[in-house]
Amino acid sequence: MEEAVTKDRLVQFGDGSLPKANILHLAADFQKIKADGTYRSGRLMTIGFFRAEDIDFKVGFIVSKRIHKRAVKRNFAKRRMREALRLTRAKIDPNVWMVIIAKPAILKASAFQVQKELIYLTRKGKIWCD
Repeated sequence: MEEAVTKDRLVQFGDGSLPKANILHLAADFQKIKADGTYRSGRLMTIGFFRAEDIDFKVGFIVSKRIHKRAVKRNFAKRRMREALRLTRAKIDPNVWMVIIAKPAILKASAFQVQKELIYLTRKGKIWCD
């Protein structure tokens, strides 16, 4: 059930779940996206994705030490990205592997801004299903 889009408020599409089975962990999977994927970049993050008919949705998150030297800040950025993806996952193509790479500006952005940019980048990459 979709909520009405309002200013500065997170919007949830679908059931809003992100099971652990849908998280990328293997380095080989990240390399597959890096080698064969497509990238779209924004102010807060970059998304890379690899589409194929025989795969199920999976996502990985990258927050490097370049973002901030403190692990607490890096974990904060990762939680923001994970929450934005969890809320919008139902509208993203189910046959895609995706990696979300944080940029330093994500630490000062609101959760709404992170979700808004994620939606923008997935639409730009044509993996958003209207």
